[in-house]
Amino acid sequence: MNEINIFNQIILGVALFAFGVLLQTFFTLLIHQRAGHHGARQGVSMGHAACRLFISMSSLIVSAVIQSMVWAALYVKIGAFEGFYHSLFFSLSCFSTLGFANFLPGDHFKLLSALEGISGSLNMAWAGGIMYSLVNGFYAALSARQGKAPTSPH
Repeated sequence: MNEINIFNQIILGVALFAFGVLLQTFFTLLIHQRAGHHGARQGVSMGHAACRLFISMSSLIVSAVIQSMVWAALYVKIGAFEGFYHSLFFSLSCFSTLGFANFLPGDHFKLLSALEGISGSLNMAWAGGIMYSLVNGFYAALSARQGKAPTSPH
């Protein structure tokens, strides 16, 4: 497929955005269940909190990479790129909103890549919110464990 019309690009972009929301929701619930605020009730050590934060951040990175790989597979399928490597590099740069221009699709695929940038921006903001919430929860738990009144880490 050499060219894809604007309406189809929007449909594909919205569908992949919806997939990303579902995937991010899954990872958010998994993180909340495994490394969420229940640690604050149980009391946590510094090492335990650091380990949970590492696992949580790693999970969010895996989610972003999976989403980028799905976008990259779409680019190859619709003919925007011939090979998966260039498609994946382009997708990761769009999704992370870095926007490296080493590899570019044709002009008729630019709307789709802009939609990926929007999806990635929202995903990164969501991931940042999750990590902020977790850090605050662990900070409060560690402060309570040391007998200090929980305050903001700022």
